[in-house]
Amino acid sequence: MNRMMKRFAVFANVLLVGLLFVPAGFSQVDPEFALRAAMETETVEGDLKSAIEQYQEIAASSDRAIAVKALVRMAGCYEKLGVAQARVIYEQVIRDYADQPDSVATAQARLETLRTAIVDEERLALRQVWLDEGGPWVNGTVSSDGRFLSFTDWSSCVPGAEGPCRGELAVRHLDSGTNQVLTDLRHDPGSWVDASAVSPDGSQVAYAWVDTESWEVVVQILPIGGGATPRTVRRDSAVLWPRAWTPDGLGLLVTRTQKEEPWQIGILSIENGAFEEIKSLNFGRIDVSMSPDGRYIAYDTPVGEGPARDIFVVDLGSGDELAVVRHPADDHSTAWSPDGKQLLFLSDRTAVPSLWAIAVREGRPAGEPILLKSDIGDVRPLGVTRAGTLYFSAKQGQRNVYRVSLGPDGRVDGSPSVLTDRFVNANWGASLSPDGKRVAYYSERPETVLVVQDLGSGRESVFPLELDVLRLYGSGPGWLPDGKAILVAARHNERPRPFLSKVNLETGEIREAAGEIGAGFKEAPDGRSVYYQDKGSTQLVRLDLATGVETVIEERDGVIGDKEGFYNPAVSPDGRQLAYLHKTAGEELLLLVKDLGSGETRELLRDSRVNGGSRFNSLEWTTDQSALLYVREDEHGQSIWSIPADGGEAVQIGVTMEAAIKAPQMQPDGKTIIFTVAKRDLVEVWALSNFLPEP
Repeated sequence: MNRMMKRFAVFANVLLVGLLFVPAGFSQVDPEFALRAAMETETVEGDLKSAIEQYQEIAASSDRAIAVKALVRMAGCYEKLGVAQARVIYEQVIRDYADQPDSVATAQARLETLRTAIVDEERLALRQVWLDEGGPWVNGTVSSDGRFLSFTDWSSCVPGAEGPCRGELAVRHLDSGTNQVLTDLRHDPGSWVDASAVSPDGSQVAYAWVDTESWEVVVQILPIGGGATPRTVRRDSAVLWPRAWTPDGLGLLVTRTQKEEPWQIGILSIENGAFEEIKSLNFGRIDVSMSPDGRYIAYDTPVGEGPARDIFVVDLGSGDELAVVRHPADDHSTAWSPDGKQLLFLSDRTAVPSLWAIAVREGRPAGEPILLKSDIGDVRPLGVTRAGTLYFSAKQGQRNVYRVSLGPDGRVDGSPSVLTDRFVNANWGASLSPDGKRVAYYSERPETVLVVQDLGSGRESVFPLELDVLRLYGSGPGWLPDGKAILVAARHNERPRPFLSKVNLETGEIREAAGEIGAGFKEAPDGRSVYYQDKGSTQLVRLDLATGVETVIEERDGVIGDKEGFYNPAVSPDGRQLAYLHKTAGEELLLLVKDLGSGETRELLRDSRVNGGSRFNSLEWTTDQSALLYVREDEHGQSIWSIPADGGEAVQIGVTMEAAIKAPQMQPDGKTIIFTVAKRDLVEVWALSNFLPEP
């Protein structure tokens, strides 16, 4: 959506409240205005069925230019819903609107795309093979015989589990539906397995785990049968992710990155741990796969300014590289057919994520892409078996904004309730306005948008964002003091660090506010600066938004990323004090308050359970500055506590959730608390068969 549409979105939120919710009667409204309102319903509200009703009304207009645009948009909605009516409408446009060449050309292109789906979707076999609410990271691969799937098991981190929280390497036995944990990382609490890959013969798993003692990434190999000592392939100060094995079982296809340096694709020797670079890229979210014969690799990367990716193939013998998929859409996440003749990929070129394939011969495209499975969802390919079954994972996020009332004693009065029943499980990052009358948060609709809700009336204003919003630990937007603009942290393909953008709530205009920031920013009450943690949490920094000058507020010596650090900066309402958490080398968490004038620091609390292993975005001042709200973790989940700002006993205010609680904030009248709850993702693994095109 361009800048003009952003401004219109804000305008429409104010002027079209009745229009957006009453599909009938569009004939009495200016057709172009009605078309924009219907597009708002489709793209911002995400209500395709209501949008179709609106487009139907507009299509009856005597203005043929507007009517045909409504028909094309309506057909697009039917495509997203997977309804065959889209073909009928496109054919109608071609037949009846020859005087509208642009719309006819669009309809012809869309119709041709639909006709290229030469795979009969009725013969596809799609089955769910795993559903887990425990939040495993399905970041591995499926074995070539379809028996095993490697993943990271986080069951030690659920409330009530024994031992320290850690992410162990495990395999899912897909035939029996049971899990087998292969590693034992209890000696290194807080460590985790980052990625894994099953060997070609299905007997071993290569994996990378994060050693939090040295903060090195260790690549090791274990037999699936278990009972053996891990074989170490390489220790590296850079992040290494095993993506696949070479067919001969002697190497690993990996991606590698070091802080603020280009990403690398390469082969890691299993025999001696040597790394051989194949490709270096600035883009940080690389997906890469290897052809079954080991001659080629495919990877995706953006070309140009936007986030949309294209797909390239590299010949490992000659080093030659060729773009095999170039398209304005976002094309990514590749996998190869068992015979290596088809390269599978995901694309949103039909407006919804779908599975496509392109024929490849000798590393070159041998035809046009074909649609295999429409509307497959936001998924991650896990590999294709020898029998031609594609396994993929999908996650259902469970993030919601809550509100709860407080009684005169400052404790909860009643049960927490969801702030909005729209786009449930897709709302996060709640942030109260300075006057406490509005709350801003992010919402997936399906693109990430900024929502501002009036807490009195419940009315929402929606602001589309052409930004890759930073999702680190559920951090939300930040209000500027006049309540007319909001700061949003985002990232860009070719920029090593996040940056800040300012959203004007009156016009919808988005401008960059700061070129580089660290993690977990908090705005100062005067709106002139922001605070954040930086350098692997070894620093707390203040950034002057006008001059771009950084000032280190707190710093320590040590290895970046080791177990000691500073987290969760929270600025007092008068801007004179900074509260934060300090994790010591002895695994204690201290809640400290620093006087920004004198530099003096005082300790309010010492508790290893303050927000447990997730120390970000969970500390806030009350508006009257009398207390600090923080999150504590125990065997029942996470709960909100309050501690007097001048010292004293901490009290539990009565909110406990079996999930992560983020950014608890109290309204100025002290009667309501707003917070975000992030439950572990519901993870699904699916198997798709009979999808490959006929030879």
